Amino acid sequence: METLLPRLGSLAETANRLRRMANIRPLSTMAVIALALMLQACTVIQEELKREDLPPREYNILLSPRAHGRVTWQGEPLSGVTIIRSIKYGDAYVDDAKTNANGEFKFPDRNITAPLPEGLFSKKTPITEEIYFKHNDSSFILWSAPLVDAAFRQELALRLLEMNCELSDERSSFYIPSAENGEYYTIESICRWPYGPNPNEKPEGW
Repeated sequence: METLLPRLGSLAETANRLRRMANIRPLSTMAVIALALMLQACTVIQEELKREDLPPREYNILLSPRAHGRVTWQGEPLSGVTIIRSIKYGDAYVDDAKTNANGEFKFPDRNITAPLPEGLFSKKTPITEEIYFKHNDSSFILWSAPLVDAAFRQELALRLLEMNCELSDERSSFYIPSAENGEYYTIESICRWPYGPNPNEKPEGW
């Protein structure tokens, strides 16, 4: 706001102009000067806010909530293997985690910043998240979820926290009901959950 004071101009001239415009009731000189100061200050502030060199405002978008799982082979934990998480949301965001002695792995929340919140004044961006384990030429899909946008979904977040992944199990489709609109999210995984849904069990009327 360094340009504010020099650009306020002649307050006396502005006050006289406003005095002539006040046909209903004359204003005191101090009131007119105060009003002129406010009007010109607002104009200068608006022009400053329009400057291109101002940093753009950024919003936080949660691409994936934290994840936790356990990987086994024929019931035995796989330790020291690399689990990869790949998220495609316009760009690709990839990170990895090692399993511990009990075959467990963890991923933290994955956030990015963007000029606008997801879906605000713009078309929503599809997002696909995959968590997988590669061994030789084989890929074991622990989680694959294509979604229409990056909105938080409690039903999926809960399952990301309890992934029981036996590599000898077949990759299956899971249809997870939404608590909000009655629709279903379809994910692909070799993992299982004690509270369902069952592998490849399609909803009634699907």
